[in-house]
Order: sequence, then structure tokens, then C-alpha cells
Amino acid sequence: MGKNREFVSASGTAYDVVQKLAQAVYARGGDDDSIRRVISDEALRGKLADLIVGTAARTLAQMVAAGRYDWANSDINEKNFKVSAERFTADGLEAIHFGKVMTTAQVEINLDRRGLRSAWIEELLAYGAENPEEQRKFPIVALGSSWVNPGGGRGVLDLCGGGGRRGLSLRWGGPGCRWDADYRFLARRK
Repeated sequence: MGKNREFVSASGTAYDVVQKLAQAVYARGGDDDSIRRVISDEALRGKLADLIVGTAARTLAQMVAAGRYDWANSDINEKNFKVSAERFTADGLEAIHFGKVMTTAQVEINLDRRGLRSAWIEELLAYGAENPEEQRKFPIVALGSSWVNPGGGRGVLDLCGGGGRRGLSLRWGGPGCRWDADYRFLARRK
């Protein structure tokens, strides 16, 4: 291997890297299982690599690309949605399942009563990147960010799947919109 890949072939140097990472994890209250996640969790390894290389998502296009979706609605763009790179995290998010048909207004009221707020676009995109298989099981909606289309309809973001494909879509999400019982609503504690 060439000089630019010395950490892959140099067991002593690689050991030092792992040891220093372990020390940093322990210092933050983590344990051996926390460290083992680096080996078993592909999304976490990618996130660490992004932080090291400095390629962590900064723009909406990069956040969408991080999810490696098979397709995305073209209206999910920087003209219609303003994003903040600092909010691109899935930490602490919950996919809430009510198990019954509900309107957008009912969902928002119920989340508020539970001390939750609806996830923003950056959080949904981070969740989709870190949990790519979840949207194959059920659709996941983020009501915290929306776009009003030229016709006046409120579009909300939705991670969806079907036929083995994963997509990022916009769905009508006005107060009276009815959501089927299988939907999950991404939320975070207030």
C-alpha cells in the first residue's frame, strides 16, 4: 500500500488510533459497546469519516445525497427549503406511531401533549441517512418543515419506500390531511 494508506496496513499505528478513540469514548461516558458500534454500524462509520474528512453535509443537496435515495421530489431544493448544517442529526429522534388514522392537526396536538415537536427537514434527512431500512417498513413524515406550493398547498417531507426502492417525497400536509394508520411521525423532545 502507498503512503496515503498507512493506517490500513500499519497495525501499530491503527492500534494507536483505536486506543485514542476508545479513550475519547470512555471520557464521554461511553463503554465497550459504544466502541463496538463503530465496527457494526455502517452509518456511524460514515458519519465519523465525514467528520474527519470534513465532508459532513452542509447544503440541502448534500443532505439529500447522504441518504442515497433512489429518487427525490425535485421541489425539495434550496429555493423552497432553507437548512442549517448544525441541525443535520438524528440523535434523540423518535418515530412516533399512533396506530390509527389521524389528521395533521391531531398529530401535532398529540405530539405537543407528549412534550414532542415535529422533526425538521435536516433531522428527517439525517434519520433517513442513518436508518435507510426503516422507510421500507413504513412511511416516515416530518411535519416540522414545510413548503407552500404555488397552488397554496402545504407540502411536508416524507421518507417512503416500495418495490425495494427508497424515496424522499413531498405530500400534502395541511391541517385536515388524513394520515393512514401505518405512518410514523418523526419527533424530538422539546
